[in-house]
Amino acid sequence: MSQQRSLTNKASWLFAGKLIAFLLAIVTPLVVARRLDLVTQGVYKQLFAAILSASNILPLGFATCAYYFLPSEKEKRNEIIFNIVIVLSLVGIFGAVLVLAFPQIYTKLLGDPSLSKYAVYVALAIPLTVLCQGFETLLMANQEVQLTAFLLILIQATRTLSIFLAVTIWGTPLSILISFLIQGAIIVTLMFWYLISRFPGFWKHFDGPLLRRQIAYAAPIGLAGLLWILQLDMHNYFVSNFFGAAALAIYQNGCFQLPLMGMIAESSTAVVLPRLSELRKSGTTHEMLSLVARVMRKLSVPAFAIYFYFSTVAEPFMVFLLTNKFRPSALIFSVNLLLILTTIFPADPLMRTFPERRMYFIKFQCFLLPASALMLWWATPKFGPYGAIAVVAAAGIIDRLFAAFTFSRILNVTRADFPQFYDIGRTALSAIVGGAASLAVKHQMMAWQPVETWRTLFILLAGTSITFAIVYIFMLFLTGFLDDDEKALLRRFLPISLKAKLV
Repeated sequence: MSQQRSLTNKASWLFAGKLIAFLLAIVTPLVVARRLDLVTQGVYKQLFAAILSASNILPLGFATCAYYFLPSEKEKRNEIIFNIVIVLSLVGIFGAVLVLAFPQIYTKLLGDPSLSKYAVYVALAIPLTVLCQGFETLLMANQEVQLTAFLLILIQATRTLSIFLAVTIWGTPLSILISFLIQGAIIVTLMFWYLISRFPGFWKHFDGPLLRRQIAYAAPIGLAGLLWILQLDMHNYFVSNFFGAAALAIYQNGCFQLPLMGMIAESSTAVVLPRLSELRKSGTTHEMLSLVARVMRKLSVPAFAIYFYFSTVAEPFMVFLLTNKFRPSALIFSVNLLLILTTIFPADPLMRTFPERRMYFIKFQCFLLPASALMLWWATPKFGPYGAIAVVAAAGIIDRLFAAFTFSRILNVTRADFPQFYDIGRTALSAIVGGAASLAVKHQMMAWQPVETWRTLFILLAGTSITFAIVYIFMLFLTGFLDDDEKALLRRFLPISLKAKLV
C-alpha cells in the first residue's frame, strides 16, 4: 500500500505540473484565434506542423531509453546522458540541413509552395525543439518529480509568453517563429545548466558500447513510435493539402484538447514504468496485472469524465473558447474526443517492459499506417475534415484494442482476473449518467434564453459542469467505486450536509 501511495504521489506531482502547464498552453490558441485571421492562423499551424512532425520523427524516441537505463545502470549515468545529448543534437542538425537543402519536402506535403520562404527559420527550430522535448523526458526519467513539475511550468510559461507577445504586437507567422526560436534557445540553455548540475562532467564520458545498447533498446520502440506519430500527424497534411490553410486552422482547433488527458497518462507512465520493470525481473506476472488494473482504474476517472462531459457541450465550448468563427470545429472536437478513451490502457509502459514483443507491434503498425493513409486519401476529399478525423479516431481505437488484446495474453489474463477491472465499468456508468444530466441541463438552459454571448455561454458551461461533477461523484459513491482512502479524501471537500449521506 505504501508503494502504491508513493507511485500515486509522484504521479500527482507530475500531473499538477502538467496541468498548470496545460492551462498556460491554452492561452496560445485563445490569443491566436482572436488576433489572427483564419489564413494567417492556418499558415502558422502549417509551419508548426512541419516543425513538430520533424522533431517527433527524427529522434525515434531515443531519449526515452533514459527511463530504462538510468535506474538500471546507475554507475553509468553520465555516459547515458551524454549519449542521449549527442544523438539528439545530431538528428536535430540533420533535420535542419535537410530542410535547408530540400524545403520542398514540407511545402509539397502541406500543399503550399509559399511556405518555402520560412525554410531558414523552420530549420533553426527543429534542433531546438528536439532538444527541448528531450529535456522534458530526461527530467521525468531522473525521477525528480517536484523539480520536473516546476520546470515544466516554467517551460510552458515562457513558450506561451513568447507567442503571446509575437501575436499581439506583430501578428505574423514570421514573428511567431522568431519568438519560438528565442524561447527554445533559452530552454536549451536551461537544459545544459540542469545536466551540468545533476551530471557533472557528463560531456567527458562517451561510451560507444553503451550507445549501441541504447540504440538497440530504443530503435524498435522508436520505430513503433514513429509509425504512431505518422498515424497521428498525417491527417493534418491531408487536410492542408486538400483544403488549405484556413481549413487547417479550423481542423486543428477541433483537435486541441488531447494534451489534457495525454499529460495524465504520461505522468502515470513516468512513475509506473520503473515499477513494472522491477516486477518483470522478479517474474511476478500477477502483480504486474494488478498494477495495470490500478493504473487503468485511476486513468478511467478523468478519461470518462472528459469524454462524456465535453461531448455534451462541444459546440458552446468551442464558441466560448475560440469565438463563433470556429463553430465548425465542434464536430471535429466531438469525434476527436474518442481518442481520450484510448489513454486508459497503459500500452506504452507495457511495451517498454516487454521489449521482445516490439516487432509484433511494429508489424501491426506497418499494416495500420498504409490502411489509414488510404482511408484518409478516400475520406478527406469526400467528407472533408470530418472524414479525416473519423479515420484518425477509428485507427487510434483499433490500435489500442490490439495492444490490450496482446498484453492480456502476455499477462495470462483469465476470467478470474476480470473483477480487478470492474471499477472501470463503474466509472463509465457514472460518467454516462453525469453526461445525461449535463445534456438535460444544457437543453433546459438553451430553452430559457439564446446562448450566444460570452456571458450566456459561460453560465451554460458553468451550470452543466457543476451538474456533471455532482452527478458523477454521486454515482461513483453509489456504484461502490471509491475505496475507504478515496472516500476519506473526498470527504474533506464535501458540504457537511452530504458527508453523512454519501460517505
